Amino acid sequence: MTEKKANHQKQSNILYDAIALGVPFKVLLSDYVDVDVDVLMENLYKLASSLYEDGEYEKAGQFFGILCLLDYNEPKFSIGAGACMQELKKYMEANFCYTHATMLDADDPKPAFHAGECCLAINDTRGAIICYDFVVKSKNKDPHSKELRKQATHILKVLKKAESSKD
Repeated sequence: MTEKKANHQKQSNILYDAIALGVPFKVLLSDYVDVDVDVLMENLYKLASSLYEDGEYEKAGQFFGILCLLDYNEPKFSIGAGACMQELKKYMEANFCYTHATMLDADDPKPAFHAGECCLAINDTRGAIICYDFVVKSKNKDPHSKELRKQATHILKVLKKAESSKD
C-alpha cells in the first residue's frame, strides 16, 4: 500500500470512529477545511431561511437538511427542516424533524405545537393530543410560548371533546 493510500485509510478510519461515537460533522469538518465553520453554517442558515421566506421550500429544505447533518444538536436546523416539510405537505417527515427538535430542547413548545399540526393533517388525533398536551405542560415563560399554550389548550379541548363523542 502506498503512503498516500495508507494516509487516506487512516483518515477514513478516524472519521468513521468519530462518526460512530456521535461527533457532529461540523466538528469533523473544522479539522479538514480552512474556513470558520460556525460562520459558514450561520451563512447557510441565513440562506435556507431566506429561501423558506421566499417560498422555495424544496431548496430551503435541502439546505436545512445539510445543516442538520453537519450539526444534529442544533434545534433550529431541525425546526427549519420540519417547517419546509410541513409546507410541502410531507407531514410524517416534518413530524420527525419537529420531534427531534423537541428532544433537543424540551423547553421550547414551538416544535411540539407544529408536530401537532402535522398529526392533525394526517388525521392522527391521538398523536395531536400528545403534542398539544406537551405544549400545554411546557414551562417556557416567553410571550410566544404563552400564546402557543393558549392555542394548544383550546385545540386540546376540541380534540378531547371529539374523541369522547366517538366512544
